[in-house]
Amino acid sequence: MSASFPGTRYLSSLLAVLALHLIPLPIRANESSPPKLTLDRRNDGMLLTVHGRVGTRHQLEQASTLSGGGDWLELRSITITNNPEVILDRIPGAEVARFYRLREINDPPPDWEQEIRDFLQRMEQRAEARDVAGFLDLFANDFVHFGDILEDMDGLVAAIPTVRTFDWNISRITISVETKTAQVHGTVTVGFDGGGSRQFEEPLNEESPGFGWLRRTDNGWKIHGNQQRAEVSVATGLVGGSHQLRVTARGDRFPMSSVTVSGPFIAATSLAPDPTYGGFTVWITPSARPPVGTSYRFEVQYADNTRQTLESPIHSYVELDASPIQVSMAGGTATISWRDIMPQVPNASGYWVWVYDQDGHRFTTDDDDYLQTHSLTVTAADLGFPLVRGRQYSVNVYLFNDQDDFSEAITHFTVP
Repeated sequence: MSASFPGTRYLSSLLAVLALHLIPLPIRANESSPPKLTLDRRNDGMLLTVHGRVGTRHQLEQASTLSGGGDWLELRSITITNNPEVILDRIPGAEVARFYRLREINDPPPDWEQEIRDFLQRMEQRAEARDVAGFLDLFANDFVHFGDILEDMDGLVAAIPTVRTFDWNISRITISVETKTAQVHGTVTVGFDGGGSRQFEEPLNEESPGFGWLRRTDNGWKIHGNQQRAEVSVATGLVGGSHQLRVTARGDRFPMSSVTVSGPFIAATSLAPDPTYGGFTVWITPSARPPVGTSYRFEVQYADNTRQTLESPIHSYVELDASPIQVSMAGGTATISWRDIMPQVPNASGYWVWVYDQDGHRFTTDDDDYLQTHSLTVTAADLGFPLVRGRQYSVNVYLFNDQDDFSEAITHFTVP
């Protein structure tokens, strides 16, 4: 996810507290005489101090990750009265990084926020009117969101004619005068014919079409997307009793030539092209288990020689596997069963089963429609290869959650 900061002109370097170590992040090169943030040790924590021009006004903000531009929490407004001035005097140590920044209070024109609210109301009206063409007209021509462009919004085009209700619940709107962009923070709840519904947390929900990322154009406000040309992720896997990271970068619209990932508990590592699913991927065993929220940085170079720095956090872990797996044979039919751990795993999506032989033939269940049961019956016709008496076969059972984090259980069986 992108670590750029659309939305406002920032006048300070960023700071992170990670196990009581200071990590400075560079300021933008075109900013002149920015205030400076420093951290100083003390017995019960640390002091956060600002050094800057007396009388200037800023907003102090904090985030636990830079993923997706960071979901910044506004702590308080500051008018510098002394140089230097302590602005937080009891910051405890932390295992997970906390990032701080100062945002210059540079208010947008007073009508911009109302323009945005009017735009969001038109979004609601056009969705509820099932006006597909009118809804698509709300998107900017250069819309890009997690590697998708407007032409990729097939699911959106199919969904609009079934919309019953479309409701924004806005918590705040952040606006950048400099870049003429805005991020709308809140939820979008969509109700469909038949009683189904979906809710998107904006602007950071990876499943959303980017409703909360806006840009002001000559034709008014438009949905602009996060402008991230690739989708990157770090999934956790419990494999053989140890935790591994499955790192991926994908983006069909914007071909990549190279991808490197770096971050806590791993060495900088190049991803390799993935011939099965496309994009780039790599498996990494971290030196220690990274805490949930740990963010990893991706340096992506595209085929057109442009570059982006993106970030993605660790969302969760699946702590149980489905062992023991049992296989019974009867009349050429194999019945595979395993321990049902779905009720014990938060946000479990379902099971994925592999069966393969010694020659490399492999059968898998549908990875777009995970099994909700904890047993599977297959024949040679289902598998696509024979079950030969005396030969050994392998079975892998994976349980995935809604973030694609997973656990793996493995067994082997011989056909009697």
